[in-house]
Order: sequence, then C-alpha cells, then structure tokens
Amino acid sequence: MGEPGQSIAYYQLYMLDSEFLSAAGDQLDDQALLSFLRNYPQGKQLKVERSFEAVAADKVVAEKLGVTSGQPTQLLDLKFITAEGRIVLLIRSFFRGDRLRYTL
Repeated sequence: MGEPGQSIAYYQLYMLDSEFLSAAGDQLDDQALLSFLRNYPQGKQLKVERSFEAVAADKVVAEKLGVTSGQPTQLLDLKFITAEGRIVLLIRSFFRGDRLRYTL
C-alpha cells in the first residue's frame, strides 16, 4: 500500500488539562509519549469517545500526507473525557483516503 517513505497518516495531539500535562512531563520523545498515552488512562475514570469520518484535506493535512488540498481523507478522533465532562486529551488521526484499509 503506497510507496516506501510516503506518509499515509498524520496525527495531532492536544493535551487540554493541566493535570494531564504535568503527568506527561516536558521532554517526551516519541517512545516515551507512546508509553505515556498507553499507560496514563489506566485506573482513571476516563470515557473515550471515538468518531470516524471522511473529510477534505486542508492545507496542513495535505502537505503532511503529500496530497492536494481538498483530497478525501479519513479522520479518526479520540476524546478522553473525565467523569466531570472535561476533555483532557484529543487525538486526531488523518489517513490518506487512497491508502486506508479498515479491518474489524
């Protein structure tokens, strides 16, 4: 699926809560960030909302994925929400529309 070195996904991460930010720390490399994201929600009373939809690539997403603006992409949003209803983490994942396979 695709050529070597060609991007198929682009991720945006928003940490929206000060407690979450302080738990993450200032200097997270890629591996430390992935480990934090896997482990932090465990034991917390967080609800996860997921949505998956087709969207047109804006300028930034198009540049990151190597496509033209307006080309179809797939957007997966993950929202981590506290019992009080505060969103503490939002992960937006954009996938090229011509390189996506979704298996259940």
